[in-house]
Amino acid sequence: MRDEIIFGKYEPRFYTGGIRRFENLNLEKLKKLVDLKFVDVEEYQNDSPTIREFIKFMEKYPDYTVMGYVVSIERSDYRVSLDGIEKIAPAESKAEENEFIELFRNADDFNINDEMYAWFD
Repeated sequence: MRDEIIFGKYEPRFYTGGIRRFENLNLEKLKKLVDLKFVDVEEYQNDSPTIREFIKFMEKYPDYTVMGYVVSIERSDYRVSLDGIEKIAPAESKAEENEFIELFRNADDFNINDEMYAWFD
């Protein structure tokens, strides 16, 4: 069910080493994964905010999507991890830009010029 929410269906051939990347996951799908206990809201990737913090930001600014990866059920570390957030447009207000900077400033790849983008390695 987890892969159906994220990718539309489960396709093991797209996993490499038991991992499959995803992009463009919206707030509705992320919340569904949380509700079904596929996501631990306290988890985080390296220096990223927690998933709970991603959700809180996206509730305020719903045009953002998240990216990350899933680990196959065949592995002992089965999970969904978020490692980035983006919006293919500039911030609509200085407040949005400031909140984005404050929350995601520790990202390894960070952009607030033509788009809003943060990725944590």
